[in-house]
Parts: sequence; structure tokens; C-alpha cells
Amino acid sequence: MARRYHRGVDVLLTHDWPSDVGTNKAGIPVGDPYLRQLTLQLRPEIHACGHMHYDQQARIGSTQVVCLAKPRNTPDRLYGVAVVERDRRGNLRVLA
Repeated sequence: MARRYHRGVDVLLTHDWPSDVGTNKAGIPVGDPYLRQLTLQLRPEIHACGHMHYDQQARIGSTQVVCLAKPRNTPDRLYGVAVVERDRRGNLRVLA
């Protein structure tokens, strides 16, 4: 199924994390190997995911992985939301 959608995927949004992007608070590696493979196959610019309820960023190949936290605000940061913008050149970037 992933090969059919190989071109044109800008943002991949999943509940669980792909494997090998981080650990839980106890230091145990977390994530789904299937989602890592899907990310490698689709090569989206951004893969946003949740599930673990704390924020983290990583890369899988050329993909920026943005792990979202529980929604909350602090004076200097917004958690639990990925704000994505396409610039004038057509590139996606994560603003928050």
C-alpha cells in the first residue's frame, strides 16, 4: 500500500511513534518498526506523531519526525501542536 502513495506525501500523521526515534521516560526504546519502515518508504517531509505524551524531534532519513506532547502552553512554548508552514519556495517547516 505504501508504494501506491510514494509520491506527493508531505505530512504523515500517526498515533504511535516510529521505532528508533526515542525512549520513554524510563529510558526504554519505544516506537513501531512498521511506522519506521512506512516513513522510509513514503519519505514525507514531516512525520507528526503522538502517543507518548511528551515532545521530541528526530530524523528518519530526510524526514523530520515531530513527536507531540500533551496540549499545554508555557510562556515560551506551545506543546502538543505541530504548526507547519509552506514557505514561498514550497518547502515545509515546523514552526511550533
